[in-house]
Order: sequence, then C-alpha cells, then structure tokens
Amino acid sequence: MTTSPSKTVHTCNPSDPGKPLPFGRKAEAGVCPRCDELRNGAPPRTLSWVDNVRRQEQEDAQRTRDIRAHFGPHGPHARGECGPVCTYGDW
Repeated sequence: MTTSPSKTVHTCNPSDPGKPLPFGRKAEAGVCPRCDELRNGAPPRTLSWVDNVRRQEQEDAQRTRDIRAHFGPHGPHARGECGPVCTYGDW
C-alpha cells in the first residue's frame, strides 16, 4: 500500500486552523509553511471536483474531435474503411 505525500497546511489562521488567511493574504515569511510555499511559486490547490469537471470537459472535447475526424469528408468513414455497419464511437 502506498501513501500519498502529506500536504503542507496553513498555520497562519488561528480562527480557522488549516485554512489560509482571508482575501488571498499571506502570512509573513517564516510564520506559515504553506504561505511560504505559495510565495516561492507553488501552485494553489484546487478542489477535486473542479479537477474532475475539467478532465471530463477535455475528454468530451477529444471524443468530439475524434468523431468529427472519423466522419469528416476525408476521414476513414468517407473513404469506406469501415465495415458494413460503422460502429465507430459506440460504447
């Protein structure tokens, strides 16, 4: 079993531990390890559902491009490379 590396959490917000300071502010250097990471160029984290939606949109767009290429004027379907019943893109 593999474990994922632990994420550095904010220690700068005493009223809401683990959360960043409001309005995108960062703690002074050396006070909060996560603020220091962000200040040094670490990417901000996103919510997993946002990542899932973006990935699904990319996959849908790729599938649309593939289907258009297959059924396009110079694609395999137009050239007769499909069988008697074309099932391209079916699940």
